[in-house]
Parts: sequence; structure tokens; C-alpha cells
Amino acid sequence: MTSIETAERFFVEYGTSALAGRRFQDGPSPALAAHRFRTDADLVRAVTRRFTADVESARAALIAELDDTAGIRDWISCLVHPWIDHLAQQGTTYFARFCAQVMTDSTLRAVVTEEAILSPTLQQTREALAHCLPAMSGEVAAQRGEIVQHLIIRMCAEREGALAAGVPTVWPSWQGLAEGLIDALTGIWTAPCTTTSHAAELGKQA
Repeated sequence: MTSIETAERFFVEYGTSALAGRRFQDGPSPALAAHRFRTDADLVRAVTRRFTADVESARAALIAELDDTAGIRDWISCLVHPWIDHLAQQGTTYFARFCAQVMTDSTLRAVVTEEAILSPTLQQTREALAHCLPAMSGEVAAQRGEIVQHLIIRMCAEREGALAAGVPTVWPSWQGLAEGLIDALTGIWTAPCTTTSHAAELGKQA
């Protein structure tokens, strides 16, 4: 196990507070201490970058199979499958739970967002998906993007944790989870827009 993989596991098992100072240096692996991450953000960046590199080629291959007839489900599949297929191939994994914890910390979440921006295939997928969506304001699109991101991370983390604990899940397989997520996320993106925008609310109050 590499130092980054050990750090990823340590983060999941002990939480963000365990990475600070002495507790981190006194961790369960000499390789972890030797890596000498200067800050929590450095560790999160290293773990996220490793995972992103692993799924980048898989997403590129999926995109290469699409043509001009590709629709919402096709592009959502490009969001979901690279993540889940990678997790399914690795045996015991920690990244989904790692990411779920990181996303609750605004500073560390910003690091993950910065790394996502650096992914050419992820940006291509998001842009193509945006062209397929029904008409909605930028505000609503941003809100639904948050929901989609949360669901992908949260559902993967729950299944990952259940498998690690040896308890059953509602999903018979990673593939089943992928199919269920694609169905659900398609519904979220295509649902009617009934939320009043923040700008409209401000206008009413003026």
C-alpha cells in the first residue's frame, strides 16, 4: 500500500482532525509519516489527484463512444460509470468515504473542486450535459448540480462502507448502483422547475 493509499484509509478511519500535527505523524504506518504532507489540503489534493488520474482514461473511452445523438442519460453515464467502475475493480476501497468526509469541510471541499476543474473529460462531460438539459436558470442548474454531486458521492460512500463492514446493501452490485443512480439523476435533471429564483425573491422584497 502506498503512502497516499495509507493516508486515504487513515483519513476515513480517524477523520480530518486526526490528520493534524502529532496524531498524523504518529499514525499506523511509517510510510504515511515519511510522505510528510504539509497540510490537510496537500493530502486531499494528492489523494484526489490520484483518483482523478485513474478514472480520466475510463471517462475518455466512454466519451469516444458517443456521437451527436448522445442524450442526457449518455452524459450522466459518463459522470457515474468511471467512478463506480473504478471502485468495483479495486476490491476494498476508501475513496468514496474519503470524499464524503472532505465535502463536509469547506476548505477541503474547495481543493476537490479545484482538482475537478483540471479534469478535461469531466469538463467536457459537464458542458455536453448542459446542452442536453431542458431550459432552466443558471441558479437552478447549479442547485441540481450540487444535488447530483452529493448523491454520487454519498451513495458510493454508503455502499463502500457497507462492503467494508460486510453488511448487505439495497444494491446487489456496483453495476446495479450505477444503473440506479443514472435513472435517479436523469429524473433530477429533467424535473420541472418550480423553485422561485433568489433574484426574483429579492425583486419582490424591493
